[in-house]
Amino acid sequence: MKIPFYIVTGFLGGGKTTFLKHFLRTFSGKYRIGVIQNEFAPGQVDGAELRREEEDFELLEINKGSVFCVCLLNDFTRSLKSFIEKYHPDLLLLEASGLADPIAVAEVLQGPELFPLLYLSYIWTIVDAEHFGKVGSMVTRVERQVRVADKVLINKIDKHPGPLDPLIAKVREWNPFAAIETVTWARADLNNLEELAGHVPVAMKKKEEHRRFEPLNRPGTGTVALKTTWPIRRDRLEAFIREMLPLSYRIKGTVKLDDGTFVSVQVVMGEVEYRDAGHLMQPTELIAIGPGITPATFGHRFHDYRKGKASPH
Repeated sequence: MKIPFYIVTGFLGGGKTTFLKHFLRTFSGKYRIGVIQNEFAPGQVDGAELRREEEDFELLEINKGSVFCVCLLNDFTRSLKSFIEKYHPDLLLLEASGLADPIAVAEVLQGPELFPLLYLSYIWTIVDAEHFGKVGSMVTRVERQVRVADKVLINKIDKHPGPLDPLIAKVREWNPFAAIETVTWARADLNNLEELAGHVPVAMKKKEEHRRFEPLNRPGTGTVALKTTWPIRRDRLEAFIREMLPLSYRIKGTVKLDDGTFVSVQVVMGEVEYRDAGHLMQPTELIAIGPGITPATFGHRFHDYRKGKASPH
C-alpha cells in the first residue's frame, strides 16, 4: 500500500518547524510518522529541536540541498527508500528547505523509484506575514512555494504591520486554487487530515502548467554550519550576531555560554530572539543562511569574538 506524503514548505524562518511540532503533537501516537527534514546547510539544528519535543516519530535528515533539485534526487530516493523499509511509517511529512523551489514536486514524486512507494497527499505552504516585505530578490522562490500549495498558512498575523488584505490578494494571484488560513504560531486546523485521502493536490492538477517553469538554480546564498565545543561570553555572542545581521536571512541554533548554560538563537530577517536553553549535552551548533555568509565571515568572526579579538561594544 502506498504511503501518503505530506509537505510543508515556505521561506526561511516562516514557521515550518513550529508547524511540524504542532503536527506531531496532534498525530503522534495515532500514526507511525516519518519526518524528513531538508536543509541547504549541513547541520542538525532543526532535528535536535524536534527531538526535544519527545513525540513519537522517526526522523530522516537530508541536508545537502533541496530534495526537489535533480542534483540531489538520487540521494533523496535512496535515503527515503531505506528509511521506509526500516520504519514502515503510516505517513511521511517533509519539511522542505526554506530556499527550495518545489515547482517540480509532482514529477519528482512520480519518478519510477518513488511512485510505487508513496503518493503526494497535501502541501501546506507557510507565508510569513511579519517578514513577507523583506524577501526581496527571493520573492520568486516564495511564489513557487505558494503555487504548489493546497493550503497557504499566513502565519504570524499578530505581527503583521498593517492590513492583511494585500498579502491575501497576492497569495490568491499566485495560487487561486489553494485554501487560505490565517494563523499564529503555525497552528493550522488539522482536523480534516483523514479526509484528504481522495484529495487531488494542486501540484498534481497543475503539473502540466508547472512544466513551463524552469526550475530555479541553487540560490546565490551562502550557508554555514558552525560546530564548536568552545563556550562564549553572552555579550560577545550578541555582538557577533549584531555584526552578522546585515549578511543573513536566517541564523538558528544553540550556543554554549561561558557559565555552562546554553542559549537558543533565532534570527529571521534581522529580528533576533534569544531563549535560555539550560544545560545541554551537546556542542554549540549555529546555522547561518544569507547573501553575505561565508565560512570566513561567520565561523572565523565567531571565534574572533569568542577569543576577545573583536570588541563586543
